[in-house]
Amino acid sequence: FSTDIISTDALFSKISEFVVKFRKIKLEITQDAKYAINCLIIEKNNFHVRTLVRPNKALPEMTLNLDYLYGEGFSDKNTELLKTLSEETKGIIIFRGPPGTGKTQYIKYLLNQMKNSTKTCIYISKDAISDLENPAFINFLIKYCEEQTSYFQNKDEIFSGLLLIIEDAEALVVNKGEGRTSVTASLLNVSDGILNDIFQIQILLTLN
Repeated sequence: FSTDIISTDALFSKISEFVVKFRKIKLEITQDAKYAINCLIIEKNNFHVRTLVRPNKALPEMTLNLDYLYGEGFSDKNTELLKTLSEETKGIIIFRGPPGTGKTQYIKYLLNQMKNSTKTCIYISKDAISDLENPAFINFLIKYCEEQTSYFQNKDEIFSGLLLIIEDAEALVVNKGEGRTSVTASLLNVSDGILNDIFQIQILLTLN
């Protein structure tokens, strides 16, 4: 720890420099879209998706200086990830880092860039993780994928699968020497196993 004495002019110069950097990561608002998110809801052993819309609110058009926030070269990683999400229909993506390192902020940015995609994103809370081993979850996926396929066909578009987003997914992590949990096995199956040929599901996890 050190203390430096600087002049008032130098102090204002540093503040101005910070403001310029801060403005690089500001949110800009586009007025032609509503803000919405698909959430997995579980009620009395029944699964369904509820699209939550914030009325009279615009969809934030996010612009982030990725290399500044996440390290040099991250913008290239972002381009690779967007390509993976648009062209692939299987696999698990993991974002890992301590709380406050920007995982959720980046996911918001990522979803913003995917808002015109034919891939449907569903947010699953960590409290719902244990319910994913329920056989009713597979039945829900079958029905929901059929609905999404019909929805995009009516728009003369091709449904490109699901992206399940699970934050704080430590419950899915298996300690060394332990076997897989049934939830982990189910998610591996739908994201990269036989069932993936039907569902075309990718999973995005965050871990602290």
